[in-house]
Amino acid sequence: MKELDAILTRLSHYYPKSIAPGLERTFALLEKCGRPHVKLPPVIHVAGTNGKGSTLAFLRSLAEHHGLKVHVMTSPHLVRFNERLVIAGEQISDDDLYELLTRIEKINGDDEITFFEITTVAGFCAFAETPADLVLLETGMGGTWDSTNVVPNPAVTAITVISFDHMQYLGDTLPKIAGEKAGIMKRGAPCVIGPQTQDGIKAGVMDVFKNRAVEVGCEVHAHDEEWFLTTHDNKFEMNFEGARFMFPLPNLLGDHQVKNAATALRTWFEFCKKNNVKFDQDKCAHAIQHTHWPARLQTLKHGPLVDMLPPGFTLIIDGAHNDTGGHVMGDYLRKTQPAHIICGMLTTKNPSEFFAPIQPYAVSVSTIAIPDEKLSYSSQDLAEQIAGQAFEDVQAAIKNIVAHYPPSPIVICGSLYLAGYILRENG
Repeated sequence: MKELDAILTRLSHYYPKSIAPGLERTFALLEKCGRPHVKLPPVIHVAGTNGKGSTLAFLRSLAEHHGLKVHVMTSPHLVRFNERLVIAGEQISDDDLYELLTRIEKINGDDEITFFEITTVAGFCAFAETPADLVLLETGMGGTWDSTNVVPNPAVTAITVISFDHMQYLGDTLPKIAGEKAGIMKRGAPCVIGPQTQDGIKAGVMDVFKNRAVEVGCEVHAHDEEWFLTTHDNKFEMNFEGARFMFPLPNLLGDHQVKNAATALRTWFEFCKKNNVKFDQDKCAHAIQHTHWPARLQTLKHGPLVDMLPPGFTLIIDGAHNDTGGHVMGDYLRKTQPAHIICGMLTTKNPSEFFAPIQPYAVSVSTIAIPDEKLSYSSQDLAEQIAGQAFEDVQAAIKNIVAHYPPSPIVICGSLYLAGYILRENG
C-alpha cells in the first residue's frame, strides 16, 4: 500500500531526532487515546542487550502451544513494519495498520513525538481493543526511558544478557547499561534474569539488578542463583524451585539460543503461577522446537543469492552487530566449521569489537555497505577496520568467494538492517 508507506514515512519526521529517551510524550499521547496501556491483558515485558527478541519468540511459542491468544510488540522489523505488531496471533494487516496509524496520527495532532513513540502507542491501542490472553512486550532500547515502559503492573519482567550497545544513551559501563535495563522492574512483578557474561558479572550487573529489585519491591529469579541450566548433547536441564526439568535443544541454532529458551521457560513458569495456567512440560518441549525467529543463524533455502551458489556452499544470515553477538557467532563457527564472512555495519557500532571473536574462524572476509542506509560504513572504511576486502554489493562478494575459495558456509552478518535487506531480496 502506497498510503501505508506514506504515513510511515511521514511519522518518521514528527520529531527532529530518531531517538529521544523520555516518557512524557508517550504518556501525553496515551492520555489522549484513553489510556490503553492500563487496559491490556497480562503483560510480560522483556529488556536486554542481546537475545530479547529470541526470548520473546520462545515465549510466544510457549504461550500459543498452551492455547493462549497472544499480542506481540517487537522492534525493529526486518522486512515490513507489520512484523512489529502481532494481534491475537496474527501479524497486523496493511489495511488495519493504515487505519490504526491514521487514527493515532489524527489524535496526536501537531505534537512533537518520535516515530517509535507514536507507533508504540498505536500498538497499545490495538492490543487494548482486541481480546487476547497475554501481551509480549519488547523494549526498543534500554528500559527506564523506553516508550514501552509505561505499563504499571506487568505480570512478569525478564532481562536477557547485558553488553555494550547504544552507549551514547545508556552509559559507557555494563553496570550503567544494566541500570537502564532494570528500569522495567515493577513492584510485585517477578523479574527473571537470564545468563550474563563473565565480564558483566565481574563488573557487578547482578548487584545492579538486586539493588533495583529491593528499591521497587519485586522478586528476582536470577540464573546461577535461583535457577540453573546445564546443556547436554541433545537436551538441556533446568533446576528451580526444587524441581528438575529436561528439554530438547531448541530448533534455533547456537548455544546462546539454549540460554534464551531457558530464560523464556523460567519466565513462562512465573507467568503460569500468577495466571492459573498449567506449566505443561510436553507442550514446552514442543514449543521450543517449533519457534520461528528469522535472521538468527538462519540458513536461506531459496532466492537469487542461493541460486548463485555451487554445490558445497550454504548461505546463512545473522543480525549480530555488537561484541556479545560477535562472541556468539565466533563460538558457533568454532563448534561447526569456519566460514566466509560478508559483513556490513552501521557507523553507530564498533566493527573491531564485533569482529575480533569471529576472525579466527573466517576463511575469507568481505565487506559491503548496507543498501539504502545513510549510517552504513562504506565497504572500504569497514574493510580497513576488520582487514577485509571491499565489494560493491553482496552479489559481487559472493561471486568472488565462489570463484576463488573452496566450499564453506557463507555468513552475512553485522546488522539487522542488512539481514532485513537480504530477506527482502530473497523471500
